[in-house]
Amino acid sequence: MSRWWRAQLTVAATGLALRLAYVLIARRHAVLWGDAYYYHYQAQLLLQGRGFIVPFDLLHFHRVTAAADHPPMFTLLLAGIDLLGVRSFAAHRVAMAVVGTLSVVVVGLVGRQVGGDRVGLVAAGVAALDPSFWVNDGLVESETLVILATALAVWAAYRFWERPGPSSAGVLGAACGLAALVRAEMALVVVVVALPLVWFRHRGRAQPGMLRSAGALLAAATVVVAPWVGRNMVAFDHPVYLSDGLDVTLTVANCDQSYHGDFMGYWWLPCATEHPPPVGWDESDQGRWYRAIAYRYMKAHPAQVPVVAAVRVGRVWNLYRPLQQTRLDLIEGRELWVSRLGLVWYYPVAAAAVAGGVILRRRRTPVLPLGGLVVVVSAAVAVSYGNTRYRAAAEVAMAVLAAVAADAPVRRWRNEPAAVRAVGDHDLVGSPA
Repeated sequence: MSRWWRAQLTVAATGLALRLAYVLIARRHAVLWGDAYYYHYQAQLLLQGRGFIVPFDLLHFHRVTAAADHPPMFTLLLAGIDLLGVRSFAAHRVAMAVVGTLSVVVVGLVGRQVGGDRVGLVAAGVAALDPSFWVNDGLVESETLVILATALAVWAAYRFWERPGPSSAGVLGAACGLAALVRAEMALVVVVVALPLVWFRHRGRAQPGMLRSAGALLAAATVVVAPWVGRNMVAFDHPVYLSDGLDVTLTVANCDQSYHGDFMGYWWLPCATEHPPPVGWDESDQGRWYRAIAYRYMKAHPAQVPVVAAVRVGRVWNLYRPLQQTRLDLIEGRELWVSRLGLVWYYPVAAAAVAGGVILRRRRTPVLPLGGLVVVVSAAVAVSYGNTRYRAAAEVAMAVLAAVAADAPVRRWRNEPAAVRAVGDHDLVGSPA
């Protein structure tokens, strides 16, 4: 085993110890509710042969309701863990600590791709210690897996840049499809990151190599998501693709309470519960009902829509009432001390990440695989609501970019080359694949 891998595993072990301490001590009395309740029981019902159904409806009303509130991958992960006999909520928290530790390793690999061995270790260190990473493990929600899937997609993006061709493009497409099966908005990575990366790698020329790579990317992403989309097309009265969770979200995020006052840019549950759809409708019918309510409200308040969208984005990046947002995060199950610790950690890392992006740009190393995640998160939040955990995918980018910035002074002091793995001018066009 190389010296770098020994150091990397030491960092990962530190991250695992921190995560286990958090889930076993700070979260030992955590209550199962919210999205964690949904995922936990849906996984159990899936193993019982019930399929993907709404667990609350069956457990409390003995009613079977086909579900697509969330894409399937996190439920499948919990179901796989259940198959190993690890079925309690406490055991799931421990399992998520392990998954979170895998993210530390992959973030380190991304950093190594971008800036060399030292950047990789620093990036892994940020991922190991950052509260915005390890807090998700104790919540047992999809963000733990989002971070891992995002890191894999970024790793695949840089792998494609270094070795362009249909095979590496296919790996990138499959990674993007996997991420979309964890959280639906991650499908935007294909449009915002993957396809533009193929275009830029070939300098925008519609040559056969570019077309083959783009085709392989789209084909792989489609193959990964097709079974779930096909299931949804059969299960519901109206078309449902990756998820129908946005529909009710639009309702709770577009009403008087979420457009004005303390909850501006956030959500207000009674905006949906006070206007329930008729009993017996499936989720696609309910989705049309909730969308209609939200669209009516937005049409009645057109001038406020862009203002609220900006506030939502401000919330997710801790630019709008950040201390209030730490209190709102209590609704998600986070402890206040963790949210405030994360806020203290966030600002220097965010500032360093901006500097890291500038440094990579000057080195002519592609920033798109990392910076594109900021666009994806901002776009998703602008149409839903501001929530700290929705920033999870971008945490990967921030860790890597901050590591680049932290390494730059050391590199200058040692008079090392501009970047160990930077792309030289002769590589920017790329040979036809």
